[in-house]
Amino acid sequence: MKTPRFIFVAALALIGLAGNAQNGAHLHSSRHFYAPTGRTIPQDSIYLNWVGPLLDINFGITEKFSAGIGTPLFTGVYLTGSYGGALNEAGTINGRVGNLTGFPVVGEGYYSLPYGVMTFGTPEHEITLGTGYFFMSNGLTNELFGTNADELDPSSAVINVGSYQQLNNRLGFAFEGWYLAETDWLVLMPGVRFYTQRNRKYWNVGIIRLRFPYIDDQGYWDPNTNEWIENPVRKIQNLTLPMFSFATYL
Repeated sequence: MKTPRFIFVAALALIGLAGNAQNGAHLHSSRHFYAPTGRTIPQDSIYLNWVGPLLDINFGITEKFSAGIGTPLFTGVYLTGSYGGALNEAGTINGRVGNLTGFPVVGEGYYSLPYGVMTFGTPEHEITLGTGYFFMSNGLTNELFGTNADELDPSSAVINVGSYQQLNNRLGFAFEGWYLAETDWLVLMPGVRFYTQRNRKYWNVGIIRLRFPYIDDQGYWDPNTNEWIENPVRKIQNLTLPMFSFATYL
């Protein structure tokens, strides 16, 4: 009689595992790594998300409206707000609009990113497309880039693509990409998502691929004037780094 009982208990455990996996995908369907999806977090929930140097906390004020606060390496602080929800009865098309505005801790200026995203599919298998405009004020660009502010100003229209695909009871694959078309910035982030047993939290492990412009301060000596002639050249740098993120409900 022990064997049937064991099989019965094991079957219940497997059913519970499958249910938890589905709940995990639903619980964390509001974002990939950092980028939002068309789905929002539940009402009255507090959601903490840590992505590399970024620490972000969002509050579910209603089922459709959420607000948050975050910091990049404690060098500044940003505020977010978004409104979204299902756009069809089946819940397979979701949309969200929002804005992120940040300020440095020291110095002046600000940056802002109004955006809109649409998510197609279920929480377990979806693709997200978004667009927006990233703006950085002159005060902040001068603070960050000095005399090269005009050449390196990142202000640009933004294209965002993301996806999440459930692999099994405990694993999923997430991807997000950002492209600032006018200023040659590109961010690609693929990674694997590991859920905990209760699915209240997860870890993402992957890589981040960065493409960004910089100024190479080249120059030459002019023998006619006996002076050094500066000839700065705008170039593109590519960088690949390991990426880690963590998210949980508080």
